[in-house]
Amino acid sequence: MPKNIWLLFFIISLLIGLPVKGLSASETLKEQADRICHAYIENPNSFETVKMTPCTDNQGNDNFCYKNGNKTYVSVSGNGTCHPRSIEELNADSSIKYLPASNATIDGYSWGTDDFLLKHQDQFLISSGYDLRLLQNDKTLVLCGFLYASQKWKPAEPVNKAVCQKFSEHNFFVPETKIAESQWEQWPSYPEARPVAFYESDLNHDGQKEKVINYDYSSGGGCGCDTQILINSHNKKLITKSDSQSESEATTDPEIENFSEKLFSLTSRCNKVASHIIQIDDKDYVLIGDLELKEKISQKIPTRTLWEYKDGDFHQICTQKTDTIRVIDYELYKGKERYNLNYKPLDEMTDVKK
Repeated sequence: MPKNIWLLFFIISLLIGLPVKGLSASETLKEQADRICHAYIENPNSFETVKMTPCTDNQGNDNFCYKNGNKTYVSVSGNGTCHPRSIEELNADSSIKYLPASNATIDGYSWGTDDFLLKHQDQFLISSGYDLRLLQNDKTLVLCGFLYASQKWKPAEPVNKAVCQKFSEHNFFVPETKIAESQWEQWPSYPEARPVAFYESDLNHDGQKEKVINYDYSSGGGCGCDTQILINSHNKKLITKSDSQSESEATTDPEIENFSEKLFSLTSRCNKVASHIIQIDDKDYVLIGDLELKEKISQKIPTRTLWEYKDGDFHQICTQKTDTIRVIDYELYKGKERYNLNYKPLDEMTDVKK
């Protein structure tokens, strides 16, 4: 079609009020956030994840690039002890043009997360999986965050397994003894952790009770680590490795050492979830996750798993998730603090289409 015909159509569209693709000047940032964020939940297939390829040598060996017209977007690794990957722009001389979020004046926003580039219609956006940021005029605008609203636990899978059915129905016993703060010094110490409970357990099914201690661990190193660790003890010493380097002479039994190392490895992951020992039909298992559904709204889908020690290692035997919907959040998190975006937030969940 001749260019003058396109121009005539454009002018007529403006005069009679037809929507013109790419024009959003009549939208406020808040309206634009509503439209795009609802689309991300309701029609995720309308968002294309842009494939980025290794940049040329003069643009950084560890960087990935995507060229769109006269702009080149680049995925770069951050500095410090926690290395997030962020989406930025390349200048003509291949230097990095950083794109701060202009409506999120929070030092450390997106700290520790990896960004990816999205395309929706004719617009480019950045997401960490927890938010949407609009690329506009050499800056980014945070449109919204995403949370999960959980209603109840779903049946554990596999559903035809008797132990998983009892797990689903909360038909289990927790042989847990709490440790009061006044008693912490009486228990073996572990760096950056405090003992919160202990179990007299036969997790390894050798007919002998082990004293397993539950430590509440919190570290600010790297990207941060908050979790609950189950550590086996013997003669009031902790066993975390099969070579017993951390607590020499704690035990000389290789089976106990192996079991202790596997237990420590299973529960010391930085996944910000609780760990417990539970009993089903008088048999001990490790539960990774909460005993009850505590948080109705969270940044991740609550999941808990059941683990059995068998043949020298722990094996996952049940998985349970929640009946969950994704909702839009008009605030940002940094640690335990919440910050409003600089447009009026909606009442929680009331304007979210389900």
